[in-house]
Amino acid sequence: MIVTDPEREYQELCKYYDGNWIDAGDASIGKINPLQILDNNFIDELENTNSSPLSNHLRFLEQWFKTLYPDFNGREINLLTKYLKLLYHQFKITNNSDINKINNNDFPIMNDFYYLLEKEYKNNKNQLLKEFMDLIATDFLNDGKYQAFWNGHTTIKFNNNFIVYDVYNLFDLDDKKTNAAQLILMLNIIKKEIKENRFKDNNQIVIIVDEAHLAIDKDNPAALNFMYQMTKRIRKYNGALVVATQNIADFVENETIFKTTAIINNSQYSFIMGLKPNDLEKVINLYKSYGRLTSVEQDYIARSVKGQGLFFVSGFERYRIEIQANKKEKAGFGKKDN
Repeated sequence: MIVTDPEREYQELCKYYDGNWIDAGDASIGKINPLQILDNNFIDELENTNSSPLSNHLRFLEQWFKTLYPDFNGREINLLTKYLKLLYHQFKITNNSDINKINNNDFPIMNDFYYLLEKEYKNNKNQLLKEFMDLIATDFLNDGKYQAFWNGHTTIKFNNNFIVYDVYNLFDLDDKKTNAAQLILMLNIIKKEIKENRFKDNNQIVIIVDEAHLAIDKDNPAALNFMYQMTKRIRKYNGALVVATQNIADFVENETIFKTTAIINNSQYSFIMGLKPNDLEKVINLYKSYGRLTSVEQDYIARSVKGQGLFFVSGFERYRIEIQANKKEKAGFGKKDN
């Protein structure tokens, strides 16, 4: 089970079950190397096409660098890709490499990229190349603003059956570009775990995206795209995706409603707990293409107290439920039995 936790609500539960708690906003606890290639491409496997891990990752890095530097133009991206490809070739990494047999510490890091750019500039006094070299040095080296996050080998380990990605500090960052870039890397490594799980015997994987509305941003659609893709594909990988939100208004913005509606329609089960009138109206609109909510159901949701709600088995099969936590469940969340 892997949980993304933006409100630090799963920390006690993680400790209770001896899970692995990772602060995604603190690089000293778990670092993700953006230059590490991950075997997480679902399309190649599902469509039975040849895998091209290096080419796939170069495309991924184009988008990742543009998240940090949105003013990069096509010429700058092409030059960046050219030297990143050269860097991987120096490390003897190509599309024919078996990525799963390469250790974390055998991938290049930003230091290596800088040294390559420095060497190339000595042989080719290209002004744009010099600008790239200075940019990497300023931001990723010498105590630069991104050094702690992204200049180093991946240290995050998925050697536990219960993993919590605490993104509380990440969402609290004033720099939205850093937030978005780290979130993209985090989702990228989760995709790798989902794909690998398919080949494990009798092992299911559950991904929980809590407070999903906080991760939905029309200017940074990585999290929304992840949820949208996973609702369609994760069952093929012996897994399940749980998307939870208590602020439905942010979940049904006009710019995102096509994909959020698809997430609802592709969900095998749904729970709707008590809602305020404004949020209830948005849920009514959201479920128009999924069996609609009757006036009786709407009234029940509006009057529901803590623990009560509607359980959807399908678009038309629904049940009123009341959830009561037992002593062990309360203890897991650090709550007293009252």
